[in-house]
Amino acid sequence: MHMLPPAPLSIQISLIQARQAHRLHRVNMLDPGLCRVNHGIKRVFWGGQAVAVGAGQWLLLPCNVAIDIENEPDVNGYFAQVLSFPHRLVSEFHQGFAQYLPHATGQPGLQDWCINRQPRLDVAWHRLLQSLAEQEDLVLQRHLFHEVLLILGLAGHLRPLLTQGKGGLSTRVQQLLMSDPASDWAQDAVADAFHMSSPTLRRRLATEGQSFREILDSVRMGQALNHLQTTRRSIDDIAHACGYASASRFAVRFKQRFGLSPRALRKAI
Repeated sequence: MHMLPPAPLSIQISLIQARQAHRLHRVNMLDPGLCRVNHGIKRVFWGGQAVAVGAGQWLLLPCNVAIDIENEPDVNGYFAQVLSFPHRLVSEFHQGFAQYLPHATGQPGLQDWCINRQPRLDVAWHRLLQSLAEQEDLVLQRHLFHEVLLILGLAGHLRPLLTQGKGGLSTRVQQLLMSDPASDWAQDAVADAFHMSSPTLRRRLATEGQSFREILDSVRMGQALNHLQTTRRSIDDIAHACGYASASRFAVRFKQRFGLSPRALRKAI
């Protein structure tokens, strides 16, 4: 039986670099994130809309929203920092600080994901990144993370992280699969982990517009994309770490999903 994974603080920073312009289709953040572009331009396409985020600007990245991303280098290349964190941390923060934050209604659009230069946010961001790099006490890391969220919230920028990508059971299943993407997951075993029958799991996921296979594929592809962009692991190693016995089959599935083969992506970055 697969046991449910623990719930650590799980704030992670990824460094995304590129030497050549490239575009990725149907990128689905497994956890919400905040991206700061340092060099180059990041373009995002979603729901018939498009935005461009340049150096010194920020982009909110809601989870479980399929977007197209284009990274374009400038003379110094492309470089961005992406902070990812569990959705529950944002929800917990909002529950505690909602009374201090401006109230807004309606569904945010893609423009609401973009944040212009903010010196206060820069200072809080660098403090948090330094704390993560130095592996300081988790209580201090959470405090510094809350400072970043508070600056975003007071400026009215928190809505996309709260209103986009919320899941329910599908999010819980996703978190379980993320604990071990290489495992030979079966729907029956996952249903058992949540103390329900396989038909019940399938029915409840369907009410959220999801299926077990879709969630598993999204988790494996998301993990593979992250490994390809942020590590020097071989493509064969990444394929096996993400549950694919055949590297060639993995490469075909990766290109079908993102529109770019693993080798082409590695060449661009």
